[in-house]
Amino acid sequence: MITEQNMKYFLFSIVLLMIASMISCSSKDNELKDLPPLPDEPITEEPSPIPGSTDKIVIGYVTSWSSHEVKPEYVTHINYAFGHVQGTFRGVRIDNEERLKSVVALKKQASHLKVLLSVGGWGSGNFSEMAADAEDLGLGENGAYALAWIKLWVENYNEQTDDGPICNTLVTDSATDQAGLLVYSKLRSVEESAGVSLNNIKVAAYQDGYKGIGGYGYCHYLFVTNNSPLPWTACAFIQYMTCTEDGFSAWGKDMGGYSANPEVAAAIEETYQHSKGGYNEAGEDVYPCKDDRGYDWWTTDGELVLEDPDYCASVSFTVGSWIELLTKYSDSAK
Repeated sequence: MITEQNMKYFLFSIVLLMIASMISCSSKDNELKDLPPLPDEPITEEPSPIPGSTDKIVIGYVTSWSSHEVKPEYVTHINYAFGHVQGTFRGVRIDNEERLKSVVALKKQASHLKVLLSVGGWGSGNFSEMAADAEDLGLGENGAYALAWIKLWVENYNEQTDDGPICNTLVTDSATDQAGLLVYSKLRSVEESAGVSLNNIKVAAYQDGYKGIGGYGYCHYLFVTNNSPLPWTACAFIQYMTCTEDGFSAWGKDMGGYSANPEVAAAIEETYQHSKGGYNEAGEDVYPCKDDRGYDWWTTDGELVLEDPDYCASVSFTVGSWIELLTKYSDSAK
């Protein structure tokens, strides 16, 4: 609070500063006369353009509601705001898509430019909720993405008979421009017809320029239980299933089933030729989606996410309980 006495000191200080300034100016009056006049407009120095091969990262922030010009030669990355996770977790809604397209088009002027979508923003839900749940469950930095995917799967999973019915739904003409998860081996059950064909689908990970995970891989576990009446028989059976081509053929006859035993894996490929699963007898590649690229490719270039049994066991109770609280799929909710 400024009192009358404080005000006096304040005013007195200002006067002293003014007097001091006046004395200073009058003593240098001759010097001031020789100075050039000030410009009418402020001088702004244009930054140096960023070369295409720079090792520095210069990030620009572009919003959906702005219309200012973006100069890509001065930045290496652009963060575009915002995208919002849809309530169904099926995708991301983008604010002002035309504005985003114009920003992406700047790559034609500057090939080094990378455009990134910022997900979130004021009032944006869903992803933030998943992030909070992931933190509560003690998951890692990618926990929010994992929970969002699980939520999408659980709330939209429609249990049907295995094999044919599922595949024949996903490979119809009506599924154009749709995406989904499919057990790779089930493609063998597709029956070609006028509206159903394996050529109606493409394996995402096989497409040039695809970015993202290729799919999910899980393990089959064979073990001898403590209460097995004939443990030696069980051990012999497991040895047969895992160490011989004939025993593993229950899984190996289908593409996408790989033996951890390299000798068995090589024998299975030689017998079933999964790498050319889409070829006909004339040697023509009629169904490219069935040309399995094999375990080594899937676990490297294919970005396959492999099940980690130790990790799954460590979160089975916490994440398992979280899953039980989710709303399950029902026809009435469609």
